[in-house]
Amino acid sequence: MKMKKIQQLSLEELIKYESRLKGIPVGYMIIGLIMISILISIRKADLISLISVAILPVFGLPILLSVLKSVKEEIVKRKQENHSNQY
Repeated sequence: MKMKKIQQLSLEELIKYESRLKGIPVGYMIIGLIMISILISIRKADLISLISVAILPVFGLPILLSVLKSVKEEIVKRKQENHSNQY
């Protein structure tokens, strides 16, 4: 399935997409905590492995934030258009 451009999505689809994007960092944190707890539980966790697991979500964060920002801007733009069309 091809991803639609943000401009082609309806307002409801944009709001759904935004809520899904907001859940991604939470998922990263949960996975990171699970990985750290596994490393600690097997007692072979050195500082380097803990740092690498903690830094892992940082690599995808800038891309996620830019997409989330553009989705939020499009939602605000659509809400302003709907508000101005009502009057």
